[in-house]
Amino acid sequence: MPTERPSLTPADDPRQVDPIGFLLLPRFPIHALESLRIANQNAGRRLFSAHLFGGDGAPGPAGNGMTMSPERAIAEVPFCPTVIVCAGNEPIQHITRGLLAWLRRLERHGALLGALDTGTLALAAAGLLDGCQATLHWEAIALFREHHPEVRVSEQLYTFERNRMTCAGGIATLDMMLHLIALKHGRDLAQIVANGFVHGRLRRDAEQQRVSVDDALVDPRLGRIVRAMEENIELPLGARELAAQAGISVRQLQRLVRGRFATT
Repeated sequence: MPTERPSLTPADDPRQVDPIGFLLLPRFPIHALESLRIANQNAGRRLFSAHLFGGDGAPGPAGNGMTMSPERAIAEVPFCPTVIVCAGNEPIQHITRGLLAWLRRLERHGALLGALDTGTLALAAAGLLDGCQATLHWEAIALFREHHPEVRVSEQLYTFERNRMTCAGGIATLDMMLHLIALKHGRDLAQIVANGFVHGRLRRDAEQQRVSVDDALVDPRLGRIVRAMEENIELPLGARELAAQAGISVRQLQRLVRGRFATT
């Protein structure tokens, strides 16, 4: 007798496992799954189950060269309450009509749809990001705007709007997953999972993906001083007020500015 596969339909009992589907397009990143495991481990029960889907169900390469076998082909998945499209360096080549039709069917049935990295291009190609704010890796934003000028896209870590979520990939994948965990099971559990990853604080969606070289080299105290000066150009702050912004003494302020800018 064949083994019965777990249902991917959400149960009415809130204590039942919440299925999360990951659609794996070739060269997909593999950052998201561990967050669900750590959430389950720290909750003391299974809150989430992870399910891997593929376009045709055949094994495919991850971005790091590993081969992973999907649990099911998308044709075998009539519905899953949450599906996240995972794509990497080949964002357009594997977007098929069948895949787009499947995503639209999920949307019509009320699924929460998300994307990691260039997976955002698949959601946009399906017409599922119209009127939504979206993001993806900063290196692919120019390509995205060329193909989908109708979608508002910005260089932020992740977005949650209505029943859509997108992220920049990389470590921002964890930020998006932490936000999803917080929405479903509370911020305390999300922070515990972040601590498990030695990730520190829960980062906000609107935080930027990149830090300029200049910003990275500047002492954070100087950053606060410069921002305070820029925000008070019409009524400049005095040295004592600027020092207070940086949490240092006026003498320390003078040394800091002189050492960085060779001026008082």
